[in-house]
Amino acid sequence: MKIHKTLILGCALVLTSGLLASCNQPAPAPTPIVDPVPQTLPATISGLNVTTAPHGGTVTLTGTHLGTTGAVTIGGAAASVTEWSDTSVTFTVPTGAAWGYVNVDVTTGGRTVTAPAKILIARAAPDSARTTTELQTALDALPVGGVLLLGAREYTPGERPLRLDHRSVIGQGQDRTRVDGDVQFIVSGDTRLLVSNLTFAGDTFYAADSIYDGDLSEPTASALRENATTFQRAASALPAPHHPTLNAARSAVPSAALAAPHQPVQPQAHPFLLPAPQTNTGGRMSARSVTATSTSSLDFDHVTFAEVTANAGQMLVALVGSDVSFTGSTVKLNRGAQIIATNLGLDGTALTSVTHGDLAFYGAGVQVQAVGSARITRSTIRTDDNVNIMAVLSALTIEDSTITTDAATLADHGQYTNLQLGSQYGDTTVKGSTILATDSNGDTGGRYLPYVNLWSGSGDVTVSGNKLLHSDDHLEIFGGQSEYEGQAPTNHVTVDGNLELSVGDGPEGREDPTYLGIYNNALGRVTVSGNAKIDADRYAEVYSTLGQVVVKDNPDISVVSRTADTSSASLYQYGTLQLYTNNGDRRVASDVTVTGNGIRADRQVYVDAWDGNLDLSGNTVEVTGKDNAYFTAYCEFARTCTVTNNTVTLKDPRALRADRWWTGFQLYANSYDTTIGKQDVRVTGNTIRTLGSVDSNVLMRLGWGTATVSGNNVTSSGSAQFDVSQANAAIDGNTLNLFDGVTLVGGESGLTLGAYDGTEADPTLLSFTNNTVRNAGLTNLDDADGDGALDRILVDGNTGVNLPNP
Repeated sequence: MKIHKTLILGCALVLTSGLLASCNQPAPAPTPIVDPVPQTLPATISGLNVTTAPHGGTVTLTGTHLGTTGAVTIGGAAASVTEWSDTSVTFTVPTGAAWGYVNVDVTTGGRTVTAPAKILIARAAPDSARTTTELQTALDALPVGGVLLLGAREYTPGERPLRLDHRSVIGQGQDRTRVDGDVQFIVSGDTRLLVSNLTFAGDTFYAADSIYDGDLSEPTASALRENATTFQRAASALPAPHHPTLNAARSAVPSAALAAPHQPVQPQAHPFLLPAPQTNTGGRMSARSVTATSTSSLDFDHVTFAEVTANAGQMLVALVGSDVSFTGSTVKLNRGAQIIATNLGLDGTALTSVTHGDLAFYGAGVQVQAVGSARITRSTIRTDDNVNIMAVLSALTIEDSTITTDAATLADHGQYTNLQLGSQYGDTTVKGSTILATDSNGDTGGRYLPYVNLWSGSGDVTVSGNKLLHSDDHLEIFGGQSEYEGQAPTNHVTVDGNLELSVGDGPEGREDPTYLGIYNNALGRVTVSGNAKIDADRYAEVYSTLGQVVVKDNPDISVVSRTADTSSASLYQYGTLQLYTNNGDRRVASDVTVTGNGIRADRQVYVDAWDGNLDLSGNTVEVTGKDNAYFTAYCEFARTCTVTNNTVTLKDPRALRADRWWTGFQLYANSYDTTIGKQDVRVTGNTIRTLGSVDSNVLMRLGWGTATVSGNNVTSSGSAQFDVSQANAAIDGNTLNLFDGVTLVGGESGLTLGAYDGTEADPTLLSFTNNTVRNAGLTNLDDADGDGALDRILVDGNTGVNLPNP
């Protein structure tokens, strides 16, 4: 490596100059070395030496880096410290500390740290106490809001019911502390009544906000029962859920073959205890903005209620003005539970109310009403009579729970067993749960008619991801039952991702038709999507009165009667599925979307977008029955009508063709209205088969606007008919297999093309081109005006049939 001499000399001169200059300057002062500021480690609390202490009791906490001084607060009050070190602090519980489970906070070194576990501030019951009378004496000695800690023993009944008058009790565990006898819970004002970790064994459990003369006298108890049963009486007085009725006003085929859409009977508004709120929210009501609050609460935490005497065992909670909660608890009753609260919560709780013995005359129901919200999570409710759970002003939420009623063992004293879950002014949500109403009796349909209603008056209804929703007779999921300050609510009903929704109790069922209904009686959308199984053994419908209907991606929708004789006149409307909107002349958006479903029925499938657009795509439909199997689609007064890539099979399964009845496919898109514009109808890529008698048919009535019918494969054991009114319709590139391979001699069946109602502004043109027709037999062309000026039929390029060109 070569280094230039000039470069080395220059570097030396620079270095020498720098050294000379630095020698002529005073040396800089040395930088002082400063010790780092010591960092105080944060204090920690590892635990307390006791979990329970009375006022005036001594508590020691242990931890690290607690310093040498500071302050302790417990239950919001300053404690007197007796010893303080870096690893422990000993203090006395002040008389001002709140009762119950409270925090312990230590402030040291400018920081506050909270103990990892709460401490219970309570007074222990005397060791000598063995009866509820002695417990009552200890309770009465406590101030309002006080807490009594019970020993791990059984307390036998005294002369009077045990009364927890604004005073809490806590035991050592449900299996260790047991209190026998009837119990009264009194709470109001701003008091919290906590009942925890014990078992009550009695016949009657009352909760109220006040008492008379220190006791619940019989008249007072009766008044409480009367108040609590208001909702029960009103609910039981509801009319049975509606049986839809059909009318024949829109019948376009023989009356024995086709029933037109019905006008549903509107269910009555569900009753509630309180009047509608008077606050004016302005504009359309938002149910979520209407809430209820309370200042007192009754909380049952890991408590067991167990009846002692057969045919006794009831619970009455009448606490309008208090929140009520059950956590990790068990309630076993025989005569029923009636609970009224401001807000209600059940978490991890089992509530059972059933009659003992076989063939009891009356069942034991559960009646629950929350003035505000109700929330049931990870809980089970089981009865053999009515279940009514309702929130009034806010939401009802049921998650990961099981609610069942089974009336199999009851005597035949009535007709209906209702399981009703809903909210009057809030949302209703049911997720991850099992809802079941049965009579466990398949011989004649059972002694009862079980009904399941999931509803909201003015909020949304969401039924999602549930394991099973089943009723032996009726299952209804609906919204839109009331008005708020004269305004119709907006309700969206969503049923999605459920494993099974089913109705029917198997062979030899009751002759009254069972019913599955998912609908909205107000303004809103109804969505049924992604459900693994939807099964009704007689009749099912999905509809919205003032909104949209979306039924999509349900692989198994079945409406198949399980009775042996489906032709019986008493089996009204068996095997019928109806999907529709019905908004009259309101002209609101009322589209119907039915896509990607697998549908089976044994009489009728009916789809109707009344005043809305229809999208009927990618479905597999099979209707099999001995009584007029047919498929009907209406998209009248719609801007668009799309029927594409469906496979529809309609058949009479009897072997002899002479024994078969009519089967039919009908598409009606021929009504017109200048207020909504012309229609665009597209029927493409479908496979349609009607396999019944020689009267069977495939009928399409098209107009007003444009229509395209192409790429369809049609097989009919009867006829095919295309009628066009005031439209330009192209029937192109279809394959028509008529008479199922048998040449019909005589008669009027065959292939019919019709052009009608043309005007100078809207002439009618039917182009029948490039179609393949097999076994057509007779043909019929109907040019209504007779000269082709206003109604014209163009026939060209077809094979298999020789149609004249008028």
